[in-house]
Amino acid sequence: MSDKPFLQLDGLRYGRGRASDIIKSLSLTIGQQERIGLVGESGCGKSTLLKLILGVISAQSGQICCAGEPIRIKPWRPMNHYRKLVQYIPQDPHTALPPQQTVAKLLAEPVKRLKLGTVDNALLQRAVEQVDLPHSILDKKATELSGGQAQRVALARALIIKPKFLLADEPTSGLDLPLREQIKALLAQVCEDNQMGLLVVTHDISMVSGLCERMLVMQQGHIIEDQATADVLRAPNNIYTQRLLEAVPRIDATAWHFPRSII
Repeated sequence: MSDKPFLQLDGLRYGRGRASDIIKSLSLTIGQQERIGLVGESGCGKSTLLKLILGVISAQSGQICCAGEPIRIKPWRPMNHYRKLVQYIPQDPHTALPPQQTVAKLLAEPVKRLKLGTVDNALLQRAVEQVDLPHSILDKKATELSGGQAQRVALARALIIKPKFLLADEPTSGLDLPLREQIKALLAQVCEDNQMGLLVVTHDISMVSGLCERMLVMQQGHIIEDQATADVLRAPNNIYTQRLLEAVPRIDATAWHFPRSII
């Protein structure tokens, strides 16, 4: 690995034209073990930025580098190396996971696709243990999983290849409040245990509090706020951020770390 920033975004622009660009000349540096929350209202460009970082779509201009190496969507072979480093957690695992496949097959697929070795039962068992699921779940089909179980399986599927960084798109939006807190705490713990970074996209600032030490706020394709989460919650620089905070007035600006005991 290079000693350069893990992810470096320089002058990204995405859209149909300057006046209607979704992402507008965006630059950003992300460290390999940083946990970052990207917050903003629907339509501000959060999910588009995530797709650009994932390599699902290409920017009209600008460049993304991982450990100093440019990300190129084609050919596929260089992207395979990138997929080993950066993994994705979907917003709705029930639509992202093939419904008739067993959990065992779902977990084995990325290991086989990226040619990372043999998939044995011990590897699969360790994968589900890491997300606090029983070994018996390996025999269940995706369609048989509850919302919380499906999200944990999606996380285990990302973790099984031992990536350096996770990208998560609204990972708790379909869950009730107790399950949201469980998944949020689990994300914090697996990142700490595996020394991984995390970029989580959300419209809910309360998701960032307790999970991410750095917060980005996006408005109309621009990053308008980039501070430590506690500093943003205590004294945001932008009036738009202040309005977002007013929607969740009971966030504790100091409560950004979950103790292991609640996981």
